Amino acid sequence: MPNKIPIRSTAAKIWGFIFALPFLALGVWLTQLSFEHLQDMRSLTHLPPVKINEILPGEVRVTAKINSDLPTSLNGPITKTACYYFEYIKEEKGDDTWETTDHVTLFSNFVIQDDTGKIRVEPDQSVAFDAPTSHYEPGSGVRQFEKRLDAGTEVTVVGYAEKTPDGMAIKFEIPGAYVPKVTIYNEVGEQGDRGFKMLVKTVGASICFGIFVVLLYGHDGRRIIVFLSLIFALHLVVFGGLGIHLIYVDLKTGFDSIRTSKQHLRTEIDTVFDRYKLKWSGFEYPDSFATAHGLPLHEATRLDRMRINLARQQSRLATQQNAFPERYIAPLLFLPKVELIPLTDSDLKILRNLESEITGTRLFSGKSEAPAMIALGIGSCFGLLMFWFGIRCFLSSRFMENVPTTPSTGVAYGLAEVSGWIDANKDNPPKPAPFSGRPRVYFQYRKLQKTGTSKDSWKLIDEQTHLQIFDCRDDHGSIKVFPHGAKLPDEEDLVHVAVKDEDDGFRHIEYRIEPDDPVYVLGHAEVDPFTGDSLMITQPREKGIPFIVSNQTEEWIFALTATGGMLLFFMAFTAFMTAYLMISGMYGSFSPADYLAAACVGPLVLGIIAIVFHYNDLVFLRQRVERNWSNIDISLKKRSGLIPGLGTIVSEFLAHEKELQNDLAQMRSWIPSATSPENATEYLTAEHQFTTRYLGLREAHPNLRGNALADKLTKTLIELENEIALMRDGYNRAVEIYNPRIALFPDLLLAKLGGFLPADLLQFESAIQHASEIQLGCANSSSGLGTKSFDLQSTHAHPTATPLPPSLIDAAHQPTDAFAIVISLILTETRFNESNAPNLRQLLTDESLIQSVDRIHGEISAVDEPSKLLLIDQCLPAIRKLPESTDTYAIIKTLIEWDSSISLFEYTLIQIFEREHARKHDADHAPITQWHCLTGLEDDISQISSFLANLSANPAAAENISNHFQARLGDYKRLTELPLEHNTFDRVDQALNKLSHLDAANRRLIANTASEALGLVKAPTTNQVHFARAISERLYS
Repeated sequence: MPNKIPIRSTAAKIWGFIFALPFLALGVWLTQLSFEHLQDMRSLTHLPPVKINEILPGEVRVTAKINSDLPTSLNGPITKTACYYFEYIKEEKGDDTWETTDHVTLFSNFVIQDDTGKIRVEPDQSVAFDAPTSHYEPGSGVRQFEKRLDAGTEVTVVGYAEKTPDGMAIKFEIPGAYVPKVTIYNEVGEQGDRGFKMLVKTVGASICFGIFVVLLYGHDGRRIIVFLSLIFALHLVVFGGLGIHLIYVDLKTGFDSIRTSKQHLRTEIDTVFDRYKLKWSGFEYPDSFATAHGLPLHEATRLDRMRINLARQQSRLATQQNAFPERYIAPLLFLPKVELIPLTDSDLKILRNLESEITGTRLFSGKSEAPAMIALGIGSCFGLLMFWFGIRCFLSSRFMENVPTTPSTGVAYGLAEVSGWIDANKDNPPKPAPFSGRPRVYFQYRKLQKTGTSKDSWKLIDEQTHLQIFDCRDDHGSIKVFPHGAKLPDEEDLVHVAVKDEDDGFRHIEYRIEPDDPVYVLGHAEVDPFTGDSLMITQPREKGIPFIVSNQTEEWIFALTATGGMLLFFMAFTAFMTAYLMISGMYGSFSPADYLAAACVGPLVLGIIAIVFHYNDLVFLRQRVERNWSNIDISLKKRSGLIPGLGTIVSEFLAHEKELQNDLAQMRSWIPSATSPENATEYLTAEHQFTTRYLGLREAHPNLRGNALADKLTKTLIELENEIALMRDGYNRAVEIYNPRIALFPDLLLAKLGGFLPADLLQFESAIQHASEIQLGCANSSSGLGTKSFDLQSTHAHPTATPLPPSLIDAAHQPTDAFAIVISLILTETRFNESNAPNLRQLLTDESLIQSVDRIHGEISAVDEPSKLLLIDQCLPAIRKLPESTDTYAIIKTLIEWDSSISLFEYTLIQIFEREHARKHDADHAPITQWHCLTGLEDDISQISSFLANLSANPAAAENISNHFQARLGDYKRLTELPLEHNTFDRVDQALNKLSHLDAANRRLIANTASEALGLVKAPTTNQVHFARAISERLYS
């Protein structure tokens, strides 16, 4: 096995921690930058724009034009234009990028002016300038940029206003709740720019935190919820803590700003009123300026606007303080309520008009939202896709966790997990690989041809893949594995690799799995159809349940699956959080609450995932119990047709054995009520006592041993008891895992809400018995089915299928050989002889196919009737790989219609390959629906049920089939049991064609009813099995 780093080794954890720390530090740094961007955005919200004559000492935001009152000595380096600010950049082209060789930034004091006045601006090094690119000069290998602020340019200035000897001036060195800024962009553009930067850094921080947790904890894939909890806890602590801190800073800054503004406004009002020898009555009198006699109108108007600006600040802060979650957090931070100054009705109207002109703090403000919406849609779909694949990975890992590894001798019916070494199966010995000649159970072989001089210039010439049955051997024994359909290891994980380059430009590559290689298997254990008294592991019948065959350890496979699920969930979580922040920024207002909400996305998703996992676990465990009981229940139903025959044998040969008759009577009385584990235990106990006594008496009665019916019933009885014995352990193990889970918290709550009830154990034990010495001499069923009618009199009981020859099993996985097997099966029908056999060279143009038929035709005689469909099903996957030019359906239909006779097996083949032909041309769908209920189709259903019943070997079996159809479908109208003369094959075919126009639900109902009816017959005939398959194919079930 390839060397792998121990999944949970101490060294791996230490190295993971060392590599994880930089990502944690980077995440914290990006979070701090994101926090600063959001603070900058919020500072714009706290500073409503004002006119120049309304400016008070303190933080200020004003928009006006630069005038030329102050002389400037600055000139643009390229254009030589006089300006008050310029940025010059010179770049030279390098090998792949442009490199900056010169970068100069200079500025000077300037004056801005609006319709109310002028004010001096004195920038310093702390100011961030945004200016338009006034000039761009490209050159050969050199380019130059010049950005300027000239006289007449409108700018927005954010700074700190203070009184100077020359009047009010805006400076920037005094600290405060503002970001020093001189920009040509308006408030909307500033907010959108900072919002986008905040979003990018927040997402980057989230990614860094996720990588930190993956490196720190990703080595242990078994505690998925713990992994998710760490990611979400880290987000909750970091983003939640910053959100609360930002709420405090936001509100505290707002209170401080209002207090300062109110103090400066009071000072300004007192100064103005003293100048005009007036007395001010205070803020509580909103009309004090209008009623102040002797106060000039322009001064009254200016002071009124200052008071309204203060009211705007108070109103904004009060709105924020009353929003969620600030109204709950502010009292905990000991922040007081905002006191609003009174306003007149006209003042309130002015305030509302001013606020209506303000745009909220939104992402992509002033820009088209179409690209953002497209990105949002793609990101959301990506998140959902990652979430779905993450769920699938985790469910696969949960299967591995919920199914315990058992010794090969302890495997029970149902889902099973084993590990050990590959051993050759006695009936399927490993054959040599095509290139290395080494024995193998699996290989991938490729032949490549060199087509150029580069190392990747290879063309695929030939490719072969083969997989065969093997045994999984451990210290306790071995179990057969039928690996077809399993998820196999990737090429890089295969141990045995052979590569050889030939001188003629060909390369051979071969990957192999050989005997004695380690193996891990997760699949479904079911009764081996070739032995009847042992289990084999094969592909689960239910969708969504993994089937894994690998030469890696369970721990490694589990870690890869679980860690992959972790990464997928982390990507989904990041996508969801990004989508939420984008929506908040585009249609809401970026606020501290958005940080808190983004932090709460994690716990919300965690809760959903935890509920999904726990609920799916309970559903899986309950379905496992129900599925295992269903298998037992079907096995019990098979007894109903067995007891009458046993009664005949006992009454004829063993009438004097009273105890045996009592056991049989108990079996007869218990079989109708054996629908629960408790009742089934009593029935199975009686059956086991009967079987033990019966087998003992059989040895003492030579006449009994020589009776064909007695031998057949004995073999059937042993097979059924062995079947129950194999299934019992699987059922009880499923119950023993399921019952404790629904009794423990938190599964207890889901179990109560979901109606998960405890299951009963099956209290019955019996040992496996062998019946190999019992030989049945039943003949094969007839193959003579005419197109007008079918000779039912020659139909015999369905014999036991014999194992398929290993050579045919191998050939069934090669496309040409697989199709040759189907053709040979048709040619071996008894109605063909030397005089009427088809001439293959008139039908087939592929010489290799003709040769395969010639080679395989002789081996087909070893395939008995019961094994034909099994062999066909094994051939179908390979046949689908044949070239498009090979019309398999046309060839098979021509062969079958060579003469006027057709067998039920051939009829079934036509249905199967007609569906295959439709699939090949993307037309595999039922005919147009004409009926949505069974009313009016009772005669057609009667044709089907009667034909299936008439194919029975005895009247009792036929009656069971008719009764089952009546029970399942008789609610519409009583079905009719048709005699042979009214139940011709032509009528049956017409009925099937008519029923194929039913809706999907009713087609499945009829097909399932036919399958269930055969399940009630202990020994269905071969023709019945073939016809049931034909029904399924014809009705698209």
